[in-house]
Amino acid sequence: LFPKARIVMVDHHTAHAASAFYPSPFEEARVLTLDRVGDMRCGALWEADASRLDPIEEIYAPDSPAAFYSRVSELLGFRSGAEEHKVQWLSVTGQPAYHDVFLEILAAGGRQRPQLDHDYFDMSRPARGGFSERFYSALGLKYGQELTATQRADLAASVQSAVEEIVLRLAGEGKHLCLAGGLMLNSILVSALANSGRYQRVWVQPAAGNAGTSIGCAFHAWRHVFHRSERTPVRNLFLGPEYDAEQIKQVLENCKLGFQYLLTDERLIQAAVKQLQAHQIVAWFQGRMEFGSRALGNRGILASPLNPYSTENLNIYIKRREPFRKFAASVPEELASEYFECGDNARHLASISRVREAHRGTFEAALHYTTFAIVLATIADVFALYRLRRTQPRRARPYRAWGYPWVPALYVLANAGVAAALLWGRPLECAVGVGLLAAGLPFYWVFSRRKARLAQAAEVK
Repeated sequence: LFPKARIVMVDHHTAHAASAFYPSPFEEARVLTLDRVGDMRCGALWEADASRLDPIEEIYAPDSPAAFYSRVSELLGFRSGAEEHKVQWLSVTGQPAYHDVFLEILAAGGRQRPQLDHDYFDMSRPARGGFSERFYSALGLKYGQELTATQRADLAASVQSAVEEIVLRLAGEGKHLCLAGGLMLNSILVSALANSGRYQRVWVQPAAGNAGTSIGCAFHAWRHVFHRSERTPVRNLFLGPEYDAEQIKQVLENCKLGFQYLLTDERLIQAAVKQLQAHQIVAWFQGRMEFGSRALGNRGILASPLNPYSTENLNIYIKRREPFRKFAASVPEELASEYFECGDNARHLASISRVREAHRGTFEAALHYTTFAIVLATIADVFALYRLRRTQPRRARPYRAWGYPWVPALYVLANAGVAAALLWGRPLECAVGVGLLAAGLPFYWVFSRRKARLAQAAEVK
């Protein structure tokens, strides 16, 4: 296909570092990359400016904080390499009772850098994290015993806090910090770095995992092969496929679903707000699919956060997942600071935010147990539910339709919206049929028996 193409080999953590620094808003920064393993390394610390991206410290496998986090995830019954995100949210419900033991494992001999003490591991026990008898003895547990709910929560809180501490040590201090690597998909860890006071600004590449190395490879070739200096900041991640009205219409007709064709944004938003106001559940499908592991507004499910049972209903009847997992809040970017203490990373669901005290009662259904929420600050021009705010009179603005100055929206894993709606859901597959989950498609309002059943489920309480 490309007979004159040239293959450029880029080291795994070099790609992570390039993906973190070159799209960042900084002219110079320290860069921290951490994951389980890639090209024999599990992490590196870099210095970057307009002319260089140089490693100043490297961490080699198997001394990986991310790998230890995965081991504990497996001990808790989750899939290693796939469900670590569940551990971070479980950690919010527990106490770090085992913090000191975990920190001793992560930094053998009291070191300031990650170096795992492998006496706590046993290769002859590959299941449940592969921990040795010394590990169980230090925790006061027995190998193979069934963990109580309190023990599981405390183990999750302990690994979260211990990994945060060792990463803070490694990151050091400075003016700007850029982050990438699979461990930086941990929103609580990113927030710990951002709120530590050690850096003026912290920016995480939103597709921080291995998918994001494609961005890094492109930037590396641009800078070091073509010797170009232009930089492009990350404005949005809507890089996937999209479908026009005719394609969507064909799918609806093939599925024999009844639907109404809505010609304007105003009618679409009025229909959506009416359903949300009645505590119905709405699936929203618009534009291009998001790149990376998080849905950021174009693929999601909306439900009212004013309903105290919204999270419970979504977890039980739709997601069918653990009750400790909450949903993200999406808010128009210009209003985010009014309701949340959040930073730049809120645009991509990459950190957690503290709800301002005056609004904690409103967000009770969405709070992560105390005062926290995952926040997605959304540009109004991107998300139709917010777009009309700039063109309509104040009382006609869609997200003021319920008497609130926003349209709360909570998303699951990768989502958007703080206004009169809760948006949830993992990044949905590329197929047009995904939009048939229930309700909101671009310019369509879909009615089906499936939708009716979802609505009944939402009202079960």
